[in-house]
Amino acid sequence: MLVARWHIDARFGHKQTVIDLLRKWEREVGTKAGTDKMAFKILTGSIGAREATVEANHAVESIAQLEQFFAAIGNNDAHRQWGRDLVFRVRMRTRDFRLHSPGFKLTDVLSTTPGKLLRIRAGLDRGRLFLQLARDGQEYRRELALSPSWGWSFVLPYPYPYVFGSEVYFLTALWIAGLLIPIGYWAHRGVTTGTERWMAWGLLAVVVELGLGVVPLAAGLAAVHWSEWVAAAAGLIAGGLLWTVAPLSPR
Repeated sequence: MLVARWHIDARFGHKQTVIDLLRKWEREVGTKAGTDKMAFKILTGSIGAREATVEANHAVESIAQLEQFFAAIGNNDAHRQWGRDLVFRVRMRTRDFRLHSPGFKLTDVLSTTPGKLLRIRAGLDRGRLFLQLARDGQEYRRELALSPSWGWSFVLPYPYPYVFGSEVYFLTALWIAGLLIPIGYWAHRGVTTGTERWMAWGLLAVVVELGLGVVPLAAGLAAVHWSEWVAAAAGLIAGGLLWTVAPLSPR
């Protein structure tokens, strides 16, 4: 039995980021190359080693198995992609409560050639996060409007912070719809006349307008994505329809 060891010296303050990336590599790349059968471990510590050192170990039965592993990851597009994403993260006050501070990324933009000049700009401009990279005469840029509906990303049950990709709008829409379905259900159940029903739905419309329209404006944020409005309407309508399909039985 042989143990293959890979050492990475993380920059100051970025050791946890390195560990998170290695875990991502293990899930998305390593298991396809057989690390799930090699007792893969990620080790770090300060006793007898540098504080910044992160070590990835996996056991192999022979050199031949190790060569098969190298061949497998060499032909894996996900392995070539790994480490080429540019991630920008803003520290929010949520960190004071030990909640996640989500970031967002540019995918497949970093060069794998040493010595390449990269010009990177990132920041917050009029309620929008922006991330920009220029290299080899090409420019890559992404903007993402901050939203008051991102609460779901602060409490994800994962050991690593979430990085917003193209799926952020879909996940935010699910969050909004999921919150409003029970509200629509109980609002429909609690009325008995047509007038009360119109008053209830009018009040709900005002609440949605305040949450998705007024709050971002008051906080100096950009307008929320249109999918959030659609999700809010869908959640309330689904809640009302749920009452007509499955009303509570009287006791």
